[in-house]
This record gives sequence, structure tokens and C-alpha cells, in this order.
Amino acid sequence: MRRLSLISWLFLGCVLAVSAGAQSAQQPYNSRSDWSTVEGLAPGVPISIQLGHRWHHCAFNRADEDSIQCSIDPAPPPPAGLLARPMVYHRAAVRKIRLENVAGSIGLGALIGAGAGAGLGAMNDSGASRGGNTTVGAVVGGLVGGLIGRFAPLVHGRVIYER
Repeated sequence: MRRLSLISWLFLGCVLAVSAGAQSAQQPYNSRSDWSTVEGLAPGVPISIQLGHRWHHCAFNRADEDSIQCSIDPAPPPPAGLLARPMVYHRAAVRKIRLENVAGSIGLGALIGAGAGAGLGAMNDSGASRGGNTTVGAVVGGLVGGLIGRFAPLVHGRVIYER
């Protein structure tokens, strides 16, 4: 019985020592919580801003200590571009900011669209056109998919800010 008591005291001492050491350890630095990274972005960089649960896609304009400003991406041609106001989001409302991979989104959209267009063309091919419907479907599907990938990002970049 005496041996059990000694072992339990040693075990309790080890648990307390580890617990005290864990509480005094420094918390790791999260580089994604640094707002200066956002302030240093170049104007025109495609980004997404998360407010609540929704992501807003835009082109970065500028940021200061209190807010971030971006515009519709891509900017509409004049005169509609003259009427469009930049969007301003307060820093306190921003949950995350991530970079967008535009080239990857266009490529993936074109690939998906070409595959879907080729599949639909092959299903519609009566055999008389010798695969013409498949080819036309792949080209048209690739173009449409590329446009969809450009305006609705499919491939996202890394998160640069997280509150």
C-alpha cells in the first residue's frame, strides 16, 4: 500500500510539472494575423474577403489600419466603371483574406468545360458528322468553362490574413 501511495504522488507531481510548463510556454506566432501583409499588397491583385460565412471576390485597391478597399474584378468598362464605387470593408468585420489564383481557375474551368462539352457533343453525335459535334462541344465548352473560371474562382490561393 505504501508503494502505491509513493507512485501516485510521483505521478501527480509529473502531471503538475507538465501542466505548469505547458501554461508558461509562449504561444506560436501566427503570421496570418498580420494586417501589414494586407497593407503591402499591390493594387489590382485578385483577392477574396470573408465576412461572416460569405466570400466576396474583388481586386485589391488599398488598405489602412481600419479598413480595406477593393473594386469589382474585373472592372466594368466605361461608362459603367465610372458609376461603380469601390467597396470598403471595416477591418473588424473581415474574418479572412486570401489571394486568388486566376490562371488556375481559368485553366480548371476550361478543362471541366471542355470535358463536359465533349461529352455532350459525343452524346448528340449522330455518326454522320464523324466526331464534329464532339470537337465543337469541347471547344465551346472550354471557352465557356474558362469564362466561368475567370469570374467565379475555382482555384484559391493561400490565406494571407485571418482574424
